[in-house]
Amino acid sequence: MRVLGTFCLLSTFFIQAAFAQFGKDGNAVVVQQGTVVNAYSPLFQSANAGDLSLNVDVAMLDNGSPLSFGDLLLVIGMQGAEMITTNTINYGDITGYNSVGLYEFVFVCGVSSPNSVQLFSPLVNTYSVGGRNRVQVVRVPLYKSLVIDANASLTASPWNGDIGGVLALDVLDTISIHGSVDASQKGYRGGVVYTSSHQVVNQSDYVTANNTLGAQKGESIFGNQYEYTLTSGAYSRGAPANGGGGGCSHNSGGGGGGNGDNGLLWNGYGNPDLTGGAAWVSAWNLEGGNFSQNNTSGGGRGGYSYGLYSMNAATTPPGNSNWGGDYRRNVGGLGGRPLNNFSGQRFFMGGGGGAGEANNDFGTSGENGGGCIFVHAKSVIGTGAIVSNGGNALTTSTSIGKDGAGGGGGGGSVVVFADVAHSISLIAKGGNGGNQFITTNESEGPGGGGGGGVVAKQSGSPSIVVTGGLNGTTNSGGVLGFTPNGATMGASGSILSVLPLNLSVFTILKSSANCTSVTLQINSSGNVAWSNGTSGNTTVVTSPGIYSASVICGSDSVVITDTVYQSDFNGSLVLNASTTNASCNNSNGSANVVVIPQCNDCSYLWNTGDTLSSISDLHNGNYSVTVTSANGCSATTGAVVGQTPMLSVFHVIKPEYCNFNDGKVELTATGGVQPYSFSWSNGDTSYIIQNLSSGLYSYTVSDADGCSVTAAAVIGDTSVLKTQLFDTVVCPGSAVSIESTAQAQSYVWNTSVTTKSIVVFSSGIYAVTAIDQGCTYIDSFVVVSQNSPSFSLGSDTTVCGDFSKQLFALDGTVWSNGVVASTITINTPGLYWAEATNVCGTFRDTLFIYSKYNDCLMAIPTAFSPNGDGVNDVFRAVTFCQVSDFTMRIYNRWGELVFQTFDVMDGWDGAYKQTAQPVGVFIYYTEYWNECTDEKEVNYGNVTLLR
Repeated sequence: MRVLGTFCLLSTFFIQAAFAQFGKDGNAVVVQQGTVVNAYSPLFQSANAGDLSLNVDVAMLDNGSPLSFGDLLLVIGMQGAEMITTNTINYGDITGYNSVGLYEFVFVCGVSSPNSVQLFSPLVNTYSVGGRNRVQVVRVPLYKSLVIDANASLTASPWNGDIGGVLALDVLDTISIHGSVDASQKGYRGGVVYTSSHQVVNQSDYVTANNTLGAQKGESIFGNQYEYTLTSGAYSRGAPANGGGGGCSHNSGGGGGGNGDNGLLWNGYGNPDLTGGAAWVSAWNLEGGNFSQNNTSGGGRGGYSYGLYSMNAATTPPGNSNWGGDYRRNVGGLGGRPLNNFSGQRFFMGGGGGAGEANNDFGTSGENGGGCIFVHAKSVIGTGAIVSNGGNALTTSTSIGKDGAGGGGGGGSVVVFADVAHSISLIAKGGNGGNQFITTNESEGPGGGGGGGVVAKQSGSPSIVVTGGLNGTTNSGGVLGFTPNGATMGASGSILSVLPLNLSVFTILKSSANCTSVTLQINSSGNVAWSNGTSGNTTVVTSPGIYSASVICGSDSVVITDTVYQSDFNGSLVLNASTTNASCNNSNGSANVVVIPQCNDCSYLWNTGDTLSSISDLHNGNYSVTVTSANGCSATTGAVVGQTPMLSVFHVIKPEYCNFNDGKVELTATGGVQPYSFSWSNGDTSYIIQNLSSGLYSYTVSDADGCSVTAAAVIGDTSVLKTQLFDTVVCPGSAVSIESTAQAQSYVWNTSVTTKSIVVFSSGIYAVTAIDQGCTYIDSFVVVSQNSPSFSLGSDTTVCGDFSKQLFALDGTVWSNGVVASTITINTPGLYWAEATNVCGTFRDTLFIYSKYNDCLMAIPTAFSPNGDGVNDVFRAVTFCQVSDFTMRIYNRWGELVFQTFDVMDGWDGAYKQTAQPVGVFIYYTEYWNECTDEKEVNYGNVTLLR
């Protein structure tokens, strides 16, 4: 491979406001396929914003001529992002990008050692290295012009885990492309198939370290497969960042890699292929949730696991045991995620596809993603293409393909800082998933398609393609014509606009210190000598004129000039303010002020507190700004931000009847700025959609001012089969009976009961499906276990003097004083009780409050009547004092002991040896310890028993 051209080699040179090293590599012509013009080195030491050196392997950047003053380098972060590593669907969610995707072009000032490159100007970004953090430095050729012949191509060295995958060009004038600039398959590496897996079935892990339970994941911005193993594992279906997931369990397909973001939410399941018509729609929807309409960003999902028998895929769902084998389960590798390039601040290589799961020797690996291409030129012309596609995964072995196929690579990034001709094509497609080729009814999972990449251009109208890769297919007779067999397509990528790339870093910065002097500054690692005789990165001048700085790097130098005008020292400021109205009743207005003549060192202070020449996110209203130059001149002006009418939308719904697809939604928009545009979740763009089934239909209405309203309409079904089930409670040891209100031909409960009603003994979610003349409705209810109420008022207690005490029970408790509340406050001694009731029972608790006064004595009744009328049936001592060591004895007139107790709450019911005593007089005797007087108290006397 060779590049023909002429080259200008200079040892010492001078410039005036431009850098003479642009075009130093002359006019070049590429005449061979696969020509590599870049050289690569890892960054060995972290570099911070503001640093003026890079620690690299200088010899690796030689590329035919030693690295020297004026050479151009690209610094770009490759790996080291953070992601979730738990064994859940969230595995691979990106939690931080760190340095990955950050990039900048820097000029060489000189080489101070074999590992240190001095830069002409400071770094803009911070780049971290070490561990998973990888940054590479790419040497960029500086051509005057470049021609690529029709049968020739430029490419990048493939990514090897540390360097490669990036193609970067700088051309002073025009690039004529008749062949191609191509970094396809040079990006993150696909997962490698492991063909000795055990025949393990019924696995559904998202990540595992066991290669017998799943296939290898594709490489990503997080790191490589070895580094996956250092966290939670390198195998199974979870998608690591933009890498595709490996097939899970027995022979499922690998997921496609990702990169570009089409704006839709990622869910990893890809975009179903519907080219097979209604039968394929039915087959996809057997996964549940109207899956045939799934629309996502990123890579496509791998196909189903091993099925042994021939079944109708449009009626027999995945995971059904009738398929045999591993039941053809939905455990293919998930598609890689789309990446956020933060509006062109970062660019990435395409993620590697996940491998197909294989237990024989016929599975295939995931494919590599596309690399990154950066082209800087005045213009790009010709009939060729700049391409960075993801790789197409291979087909499983011919006729005996008894394994899963790999996922396609994610599309790469094509970034062109130039005016691009209409005849040029910019392409970053996702790769196709691998096919399964087999001559029996046995079926395995094809691979998912890679997601589309990113194309960013400065200007022009070239042909741009960022489509996702196709899903793989199977020719197995076992799935009766449903060739995707669970594998899905990758989503489209993204198209961006980029600003012109400013490589003119050799400029003088001016800042006015006061009205009589101006400070000039050069940011460089070289030695700076000024035309006024001073040296160093700054100098102060006191009069207008042309000033120059000679920057010396070793034996090389560059001269930079600029003019200091009288206006830089003194003069009045003229302000011109402009505004953009707020719209959509939001804070999205803006105001801007322009200083005449141009003032590069002015400061700004708005009445909002903002300090830039432009402010945004404004409500309608009056704003003012004061502009002050460094020499102390200032001026103030006002700006009025208006408000456009608010956009309002409402919808009218016609429900569906009994699965007849006759639902309808009609929108009416008012306000805003006409004309309106309509976008529905089903792809329609009219203000009315009809012939709809029941379900959720979201829409966005936009006006000509960019305002939009997003909402959703839910189409119900008016069939009389609708059930009305309500949540209920079951008590311990009890049961509840629930009956469907639908009048149907048949009923099926999720407990397998087929009667109209069921009896439930435990908590849970119960659902019934009612079927009648082709109509089907499902309803469910929740049964919650509940115990009878329980609480405690505490132990009996004694109080002294005045007191206040809160008693606590449950909400809705009934107290002895008639109050219904969870708590009451008491301040008198006595007996209190509280009672709570729920559907499972009633609970009561009692509390005695005793008073501890010195005159607190015991009352003894003189008579009682144990006749069973509920009044005065028991003879007992009465006290609200706290007593201890209590004894009460009762004797008949012959001195015989007929009753004795040691509990002050206990009493005599008028019986002795279970025989009711006759009417007469009895003698009682009590003794106890009075805790108030701290003395023993003795009482005795007569009590009359009446009947």
